[in-house]
Parts: sequence; structure tokens; C-alpha cells
Amino acid sequence: MRVIGTYDPKMGRGSAIFGRYSNPALDALTDKAMATLDDPSREAQLRHEVGVSMADLPFIPMYQLINFWAARKGDHL
Repeated sequence: MRVIGTYDPKMGRGSAIFGRYSNPALDALTDKAMATLDDPSREAQLRHEVGVSMADLPFIPMYQLINFWAARKGDHL
């Protein structure tokens, strides 16, 4: 899952933020959301996180790539 966060290859976080934006409070919100099993609660937390990050303006979104994945019947992903 791509989320905004401090660059950390071990955690798999922040690889798309080329300016190396870092906000430890936002990282804590991400960690809490990712540990939440309840889907509606996690979604609400992530929406809040997006609001926090946009208030900091870590980047200006120009476009968002949409990835498509396909597999043949019987293939194991």
C-alpha cells in the first residue's frame, strides 16, 4: 500500500516521496491505521492522515497512476 511517510526501505514506506518528506507524527498515524483491522475505522484514520499530510503540502499531486493487474486462471500470485 502506498502511503505518505518518512522514507524507510525496511518498512516499505516513503519510496514515492522523492523530496524525502518526513513527519514523525504522521508516521505514527500511519502505523496506527495499518494495525487497525476494522475496515471502516482504518479508512477513517487514513482519510484523516491524508488531511494532515495535505496541510503540510509535502508534494503537489499532478496525476495518479492507475495500475492494472491480470492473471490467468490457475496462476498463483
